[in-house]
Amino acid sequence: MTLPEDYGAITKVERSFQNAGLLAPTGLNLIRVFTGPDGATHIDDVHYSMAKTKHGLIAENVQVSEIALHTSDSASGDEAFAVSPSRQLVIPLAGKAEVEASDGTKRVLEVGSILLAEDTSGKGHRIRTLAGPGLLLVAPLLDKKRAPSGLLW
Repeated sequence: MTLPEDYGAITKVERSFQNAGLLAPTGLNLIRVFTGPDGATHIDDVHYSMAKTKHGLIAENVQVSEIALHTSDSASGDEAFAVSPSRQLVIPLAGKAEVEASDGTKRVLEVGSILLAEDTSGKGHRIRTLAGPGLLLVAPLLDKKRAPSGLLW
């Protein structure tokens, strides 16, 4: 699978870093949910490269249009598959959930992970709240790709 050129700093990795954590020496490890040419939703592990500065690793500014919040107090059953309303990052602030793509691939979404949801068409994905503390997700809705505006510092 080749990512479109307009993804800039995001590249697909050939190995899973499911247990490697969010931070890497050159950027962030993300879970990507996307629709393939077959219409099914798939999950990839991708790496978001960041610039090394005297302040540490810094990413390009990411423009968002809105921020959504989602909470769930208890473990959930089998939810229906649904597509993302727009490209968005899904960042857990508390709790743990399982993300399942329509192709059957699963990943755990928990504090210290970020999901890049890009399946705005196709068969979709579902998120199940797992047992434990209540789930709190923040989801910045991403604007369309724009020209880089520089780094934070």
